[in-house]
Amino acid sequence: MFPSLLRRLTLVCFLPLAAHASSLVTLKVTPLSAEANTPKIVAPLPADAPASTYALQGVTLPLGVELHGQVIPGLDPALTPLTATVQDSSLHVVARDQAGAMVLLRYDPKTGWTRRTAPPGGIFVDAFPVGQSHIVFVQPSPTVGKVQLIAYHTITNTWSVIGDWASPGAIASVSRAPDGFAVTTREANGEVHAMLVTLV
Repeated sequence: MFPSLLRRLTLVCFLPLAAHASSLVTLKVTPLSAEANTPKIVAPLPADAPASTYALQGVTLPLGVELHGQVIPGLDPALTPLTATVQDSSLHVVARDQAGAMVLLRYDPKTGWTRRTAPPGGIFVDAFPVGQSHIVFVQPSPTVGKVQLIAYHTITNTWSVIGDWASPGAIASVSRAPDGFAVTTREANGEVHAMLVTLV
């Protein structure tokens, strides 16, 4: 009973802080020049980076990247898994339902699968955990000409915008990079821009 009470007290005390977490984090956006815009520079992670995976009932899942429709044991077969990541000692999976909407599910070895608060709008599937309780994604901003980072908080089961940045053109691709994302955008005239977005 005491651990449960302590957890509730912690949530009450730190919930206001969590609500303002976006003001404690800044984004560093580094444009990559046209000459540097090569697959090697904009690669998701270095080739020698250890693969991050999660083993679930004999199936090994890559984390933080596109799952390409991989079957996940115990997940509703009507859902198409898009990406998975581990945070707060649990597996979190973003999937698409039959209507095309994105859903978020959490797998805990003790309690199994549970639905969580769905992402507010579309997100790009590359993701990574930050700190002890956040999972970060790239999302088109409702403001024209901008892109934003959005975070899911695993304890409060809420989503919040961390920050945004100016983006020439529509997003063409998003891939994981050390401490952030490599994002490429394409203007209407076909010109491509690349930038490295990291959290500070």
